Amino acid sequence: MLCPPPLPPLPPPPLQLNENLWKAFNTNYVQNESVFVNNANSLSVDLSKLTFAKGANSLDVFFINEGAGYRNQLTFSGGSYNNQMIFDDISSKDSVVKESNGKLKLGQGFSFTGGLKAGDAVDFTLISNKRSNYTFGTNMATNVDGLQHAIGYEYFDGTDNWLILGFEDLYGDLKAQGTDSKTGLKNEGSDRDFNDVVVALRGVSTREFSSQAVPEPGMMLGLAGAAAVGVLRRRQVAKV
Repeated sequence: MLCPPPLPPLPPPPLQLNENLWKAFNTNYVQNESVFVNNANSLSVDLSKLTFAKGANSLDVFFINEGAGYRNQLTFSGGSYNNQMIFDDISSKDSVVKESNGKLKLGQGFSFTGGLKAGDAVDFTLISNKRSNYTFGTNMATNVDGLQHAIGYEYFDGTDNWLILGFEDLYGDLKAQGTDSKTGLKNEGSDRDFNDVVVALRGVSTREFSSQAVPEPGMMLGLAGAAAVGVLRRRQVAKV
């Protein structure tokens, strides 16, 4: 008797981020639309060596906001996951750039359990406007245009460490036009505002991540101060 082929695994059930945390992340880490982020490299933690955190039971990813005209996708790789789709259509009726048919709720997320062990390298990749040749990851060295397309901030809420990622979805340097002679791909007049997709991650660590988060004076990007629910901190990215 022939057995039927196994069914594909079900997608993880959706989660909803605590409202106070969403407000803190949205207020402090979502850059204003079309505002150039100068020195983005020095404002970000080092995203080149992200790992699954020691003691974490799952990798949790929450949608904070998006300021893109494109309909982007977000995937991750690590452990037994290879280009695992997290969000296949990053759009919302309530985001910075509103989409009348947007699919996501602000603060909506997914939890991935199993398939990861402490220390496993993880990487997150934005697929710009669902185009397979325009992909931008947290590891700058893998980006098709060789430029930084993600900025990361650490946040400790008193219990959990968080990593907030902001992505830039347009190919090329600031306001660059025409064809890139190195790749043959079209520059897209990027505004380099790193708000095209903003997500919050729990269960991911950088090399320097510590539960003893120490606040530093001032705020990057000219945004408001830290919300009282947690402590934020930034560290200069390692030069590459």
